[in-house]
Amino acid sequence: MTSNIVVLGCGLGGLKVSGLVSKQLGRSGTVTIVEPRAKIPLPSSLPWLAFGWREPNSILKDLKSLANRKNVRLVAEKVEKINVAGRIIKTQSHEILYDKLVISLGADLAFDEIPGLDKYSHTMYSLEGALKLRDAIKNFQGGSIVIGVCRIPYKCPAAPYELSLLMEETMRRARKRVDIQLFTPEPHPVPAAGSVIAKQVERLVASRGIKYLPKTKLVKVERDRVEFEGGSALKYDRLGAGQSSESCDSVR
Repeated sequence: MTSNIVVLGCGLGGLKVSGLVSKQLGRSGTVTIVEPRAKIPLPSSLPWLAFGWREPNSILKDLKSLANRKNVRLVAEKVEKINVAGRIIKTQSHEILYDKLVISLGADLAFDEIPGLDKYSHTMYSLEGALKLRDAIKNFQGGSIVIGVCRIPYKCPAAPYELSLLMEETMRRARKRVDIQLFTPEPHPVPAAGSVIAKQVERLVASRGIKYLPKTKLVKVERDRVEFEGGSALKYDRLGAGQSSESCDSVR
């Protein structure tokens, strides 16, 4: 009797698991991947895309290469319901029975948690967001840039610091005068990495002339202004934000 292992979502985690499990199963089972996207971007390359160092096609993984394996099946639809008791996954046009289930759906960006965030901010946490940020960087002639962590938790704790440093270097090389400020509700950078790494990141950010604002919680975004808890505010010409994350609607 063969086993059917179902993998929901095929980002980096789902991609890795699917490849490993299909090799281990061989002819003794099938891996069914449920993923609506035909191609997925490599998240670590999205900053390079935003700064013009990569093109979209160079950072996209075509899932057809994985589905070409004899024991791998790709269902290119969104998960609508997970029936744990019945061991059934429901999509728009399929009901898929499973023996083992891997949930690797990732997290959605929670733009709607803060008024004005979706309308006025830029992000590099998605392919579309990175491309829009690339255009904004190209057209930016100088001024005030505010980059921040909107809420906790958020994807890739180092990303806002990476964005700040890349932005400073890019603008400096282009001889564009900028003032960069970096805010976060956290007490120090990347808390999960510990106090030693946090101090090193703080020193690095300060050495580039970036003003660091810890324990600063965003509550509202306007066209040229951000407001924080307690009443303080900052003016900006460009806003880059680390959006908070929430579980996808399939598992809420």
